Amino acid sequence: MSKKPLRSQARNIVFNVYQRILDEQGAEQTQSSILSHVQALTGVSNTTIRRIVANGRSNRGVFSTPGKKRKGGKKKKLG
Repeated sequence: MSKKPLRSQARNIVFNVYQRILDEQGAEQTQSSILSHVQALTGVSNTTIRRIVANGRSNRGVFSTPGKKRKGGKKKKLG
């Protein structure tokens, strides 16, 4: 996968897939097996999945993607 950050909608999908697998399999599976299952389904690395899940738990599933940094235009001199 590319090095670009995942947008908020993609993060939400990864978090929902993780929550669904966690609900279905519950305490039967270990954390690493759940992460590897989510990785196989979404194509996102384990580290990124861990980061998204931690962010989703702290923000109650609401994700935001930082906006672009816009370049400032040249200032006109008055006078």
